[in-house]
Amino acid sequence: MANAVDLTKGKTPTKASKVWFVTKNERGELFAFGHARRDAPLGKPLYDTVGGNMENEDVDSYARCAMREVDEEVALPAKWSNAMMKSIVLLPQGDALLQLVHADWEAPQLVAMWLVKLDWQVAHAEQQPVVTEQGMHEMVQGSMKWRRIQDVVSSLRGFVFMYPVAEVLDRM
Repeated sequence: MANAVDLTKGKTPTKASKVWFVTKNERGELFAFGHARRDAPLGKPLYDTVGGNMENEDVDSYARCAMREVDEEVALPAKWSNAMMKSIVLLPQGDALLQLVHADWEAPQLVAMWLVKLDWQVAHAEQQPVVTEQGMHEMVQGSMKWRRIQDVVSSLRGFVFMYPVAEVLDRM
């Protein structure tokens, strides 16, 4: 294509992991657990989930990155943690491997994304994830909760670099 734009900026992509927890109510409506990002523009929330950039200690493993990032950002109830570990062991590269490109980033980002399915009762049990001190730096205070998947997808589509994430969630 003569007018093609090089979205990779000619650079080697960085790597990251995201873990979405999802559930379905008795009417079959889908929900995703996440938060509003602190770095989103005022009045335009960007719903996201736990996760982040791969670091040297992850030894180029998306699975290790996911487990470390979740541990840094939230304390999970045991049943949530067990479900996440099963997902990561079964799919060490995630349910999807996405390329995200942002105008402000030095290079594109390859993101392994897991969709951890929780039973409705487990998802809404008394014990819920608790945001850690580090997690508080990335999230709008009090914003971590269950949202209808359509609302999450709509928020993500408001940010071009998050389109690939929105597409995966929208196909659920």
